[in-house]
Amino acid sequence: MRVMNQNEQVIWEGSPAIESRRKLGCLGKILIFILIAAGLGTIMLHGLGVVFLFLAAAYYVYIKTRSDPSSSINYTLTNQRAIVLDISHKKNPIISKECDLKNVVPISQNKTNVSHTRVVSTNSNQQRSDIKVIGDVSFLEGTYLRVVFRSVVDPEGIVKTVEEIKKSMFIS
Repeated sequence: MRVMNQNEQVIWEGSPAIESRRKLGCLGKILIFILIAAGLGTIMLHGLGVVFLFLAAAYYVYIKTRSDPSSSINYTLTNQRAIVLDISHKKNPIISKECDLKNVVPISQNKTNVSHTRVVSTNSNQQRSDIKVIGDVSFLEGTYLRVVFRSVVDPEGIVKTVEEIKKSMFIS
């Protein structure tokens, strides 16, 4: 782990904007199918079908709402490096990946527009929509992928910031 030196300043910090979507997987789909089938099959016979249907729904909700391991990731951009931090260790964050900015080319990828509509209470109720661009920023050194900031807000802005940092490195 490399500690920041005296000349290094944090320019931008962020974390993934979207949790990765949970997938049930093959075993999960089979289990839910069996529970639903058992529930529908026994509802006529014994009334236990409600229990099986409840278990299927509970399992589905558990899979979709359990905590996401990517939420323990933090991205830091300094005037010298791009850093991916594992902050699951609260007292000692661990640098899981890093690269020097002078040797890399930043690329914005996988961009998606995400809109949030909210009601603003005034004399007449008005809706306001905010559109955010969410995407990945990849840092390439030659043909090697060094660091990826996944699902960050305004990936183009981050790329422009890195390009400005690189220009200032060569000027000074």
